[in-house]
Amino acid sequence: MDQQRVRELVALLPPGATYPAHPRRSPFQARPSASERFALALHDPAFGWHFVQEHLRLRRWLPDTIHEWELLQCFLTQWLKVTDPLMLEVESFRSEVRRQERDLLEALLLARSVTLGDIAGHLHTTEEVVEAYACLFWNVRDRLDERGYLNTLLYPAGWQAAMRDAQPNAIGDRLRLLRAGAQNDVEEVLALAGYQPGSKGGVLTEDSGEVERRMQQDAQRRMRAGCRMEDQVVRAVHTAAVRRKEIALTEDELALHKINAVSPALEEIRKYNGLKGLPPPDYRELIGRARANAAPVIRELLPHGDGSGN
Repeated sequence: MDQQRVRELVALLPPGATYPAHPRRSPFQARPSASERFALALHDPAFGWHFVQEHLRLRRWLPDTIHEWELLQCFLTQWLKVTDPLMLEVESFRSEVRRQERDLLEALLLARSVTLGDIAGHLHTTEEVVEAYACLFWNVRDRLDERGYLNTLLYPAGWQAAMRDAQPNAIGDRLRLLRAGAQNDVEEVLALAGYQPGSKGGVLTEDSGEVERRMQQDAQRRMRAGCRMEDQVVRAVHTAAVRRKEIALTEDELALHKINAVSPALEEIRKYNGLKGLPPPDYRELIGRARANAAPVIRELLPHGDGSGN
């Protein structure tokens, strides 16, 4: 998402949003003003994730103008309370256990010459996982020409501190990785991350840890198993319906209505996810079309609001 798109999303935050959710030092401390919120959002690489969380917290459906499949899939997975293998792996990069892989992922996303497919190969994951992480947690790919924005990420203490960082051992490993990525020095990034020099597939050295390798293998097994979001939803709704019997309209029935409305597009997505290589050009539009078809049902069933998110 470029800067203009972030501006549009800030304007679409629902009434009652508490972003940015920085803890106040006292109950008398004022919340951030609209201008402060705007400034923080423009410099927040994880604004995509926070945007989705604000709508989930307030039980508001995403606005109709949201077309990014990463935001929509993140929202649907949590709204319907299902386990989606893709989103599971994307969020797993936030774990401290995967800190080294996360730092490498973010550094490579800063490198202009590296494609998303190359990054996925180095991390033994899929291109969709890399793309979703970039949209939700590390929005730099479409903003590599915004020097002011990148400086807040690469030089958080300012340029004077950066002069001190030029001394040996004065800079942390993470910042060293990120700066090497921003300079498009891919070999330096891989070397600093502990990858074997010249390894196209990104083979990890033993120093990177056995835990990271196991998590990569587990994620790959989950993806190969073909566990899909819509299958999880149907099973969950069916199980709840068998137990419920005498209860009237519930969240489970609401989920069933929604999944029936979006299932045609989700079936297309299921097929596309099973393909190797790049998805078809209209891949990002599928979930948008699906939730647009579901909008009338949502407006009728939601107890609060009109479901538009406006």
